[in-house]
Amino acid sequence: MTSMARTRVVIVFALAVVSAFTLLSTNIIIAQEKQKISWSTKPENTQYAFQHGLEIPDTPGHILRMLEIRRTWPDGGAPTVEGQKVAEEIARGVTDLVAGNGFGRGYSVWRFENGDQSFGEWQNSVQTIMNPDRSRKTTFVGTYVTTGGTGKLKGLKGVGR
Repeated sequence: MTSMARTRVVIVFALAVVSAFTLLSTNIIIAQEKQKISWSTKPENTQYAFQHGLEIPDTPGHILRMLEIRRTWPDGGAPTVEGQKVAEEIARGVTDLVAGNGFGRGYSVWRFENGDQSFGEWQNSVQTIMNPDRSRKTTFVGTYVTTGGTGKLKGLKGVGR
């Protein structure tokens, strides 16, 4: 093979490698597309399946709580992932609160209408405002790491705030 022929083979091979890399990286970028997921729920649609609180005597109102909650969205407004609506969430975790303010962390399972599930880990800050009529408004702000799923959601990974 002549020197010129070898050069052409090397150039063609290099172009093939670059083309393959470009195609593969395009698929990876598409797979990492950002999606917004948000929802709200009514208090009556979140039920404690289990909770156990321990008073911490250092400050009045300081409670360390282990919990399991089950949440549904019978009136709509459920989170949707890849076109699938969440039918139920089961969250297990702990909170460390003083008068309703502090932090929480735990794990959750989202069961979708088609039976698939996704698994995640969450941590958040908790802020509770007491209204003059003694009603409360509690806000949770934090992060969520999706660690996997079943069915169509197998291999699902993600992070959220």
